[in-house]
Amino acid sequence: MSAIVIYEILHCLVAACLAAWLLCRALVGPARPTLYVLAAAAACLLLGDAYWLAHLIIRGAPPVIFSACDVAYIGFLLMFSTALPRVEPRRLGEYPFAVWMAVFALLNVVAWMVWTGEWFNNLLWGVPMMVLVMHSAVLVGKDLSRARRNVLGALLALVSVCKAAALAGFAHPALDLLCGVLWVLSFLQTVNALKGTGRLARLTVPAWALLTAFCECASFLAQDAVYYGFQVLTMACLVCAAWSAAREGEARHAV
Repeated sequence: MSAIVIYEILHCLVAACLAAWLLCRALVGPARPTLYVLAAAAACLLLGDAYWLAHLIIRGAPPVIFSACDVAYIGFLLMFSTALPRVEPRRLGEYPFAVWMAVFALLNVVAWMVWTGEWFNNLLWGVPMMVLVMHSAVLVGKDLSRARRNVLGALLALVSVCKAAALAGFAHPALDLLCGVLWVLSFLQTVNALKGTGRLARLTVPAWALLTAFCECASFLAQDAVYYGFQVLTMACLVCAAWSAAREGEARHAV
């Protein structure tokens, strides 16, 4: 059994356990719709992973065209966005951080299209990804310090330039390494900006949602160890979002 198959089995087990835990927490105690929605998101992730795993075992390769797992993963993104608090539509100028992140997500969608040559599949992925990014960024942007936000913006700009150079044909191992390093630094700065002066354990569900979407974007434009590293971080952020949702629900009930 290959290491990739073992990884996918573990991924399925984590998604299954998370969906079951969220459903149990939702059924016990006061009504908490957020937990039901997050359980549905984890279930969508499990279904997509199960299809992907079955493809690997039966055919020896992942699906190469739009398939059932894409539908499940898109459902995961939409359900995750649904689990976030509502925001009232206002002028975009009032949410500069959300605009930055939406533009960055859009650039990633374009990069996926250029890299894979599949515009339809990536467009279907890109719309819910941008919805999740902008929704979560609107909710957390007002609490970010200007200095940390500007550092993050500079790093995201460097990532975009580096990846554009790679896609334009300037392929070199050093450039790939630089892109990987910039992705990691951008992730760490995103965590730092969202955390502020508080503790990592106190991050809210929207903050973890933004980190989840960021890791997904990073993994889609990466290969080998960097890809799997960000996939692991994606699952870790989802688990933290679930834990945060359960904790916030308990706090509201206590009040």
